[in-house]
Amino acid sequence: MSALRVFGVSWLFCARFSAEARGTRQRLHSRPAPPALQANLAFGFLTYGSELSDQMLLFTVGNPSDRPTQLTGIRLPIKNGGNMVFPFLDGEKRLPCMIEPGTSIKFWVKLSDVEASIRSKGYVGSLDVHAVASDGLGNDYKSNTVSVG
Repeated sequence: MSALRVFGVSWLFCARFSAEARGTRQRLHSRPAPPALQANLAFGFLTYGSELSDQMLLFTVGNPSDRPTQLTGIRLPIKNGGNMVFPFLDGEKRLPCMIEPGTSIKFWVKLSDVEASIRSKGYVGSLDVHAVASDGLGNDYKSNTVSVG
């Protein structure tokens, strides 16, 4: 009887282990895709009642995934390998921030400030730039390109 009992326990353990392994394998294969932010760069104005702001460079970062994603920073890569960073970027939230699933957040900076900074680095004429949004996992997401200057 004890041999049957050991066999029964062993069989029960194997069946349970097999079911757990199957469940883990299914979870691994059905895991949702990692969050992917969508970045957009545009020109625009802010409104203050009936007044318009100076022209702005607008950054919109959207989260189309089904999970919240942390946005840690936005930068403009420059041709020489440097980056124009914005440690205190104005916007709907402060960086770093969470972007809820299916929502987007806008940030802005005066276009004249960006152009002045680019000129101070020796660039002349117009310059094609894009934004890069970074998430909390260290992934970077490139925006469309616009011409500044």
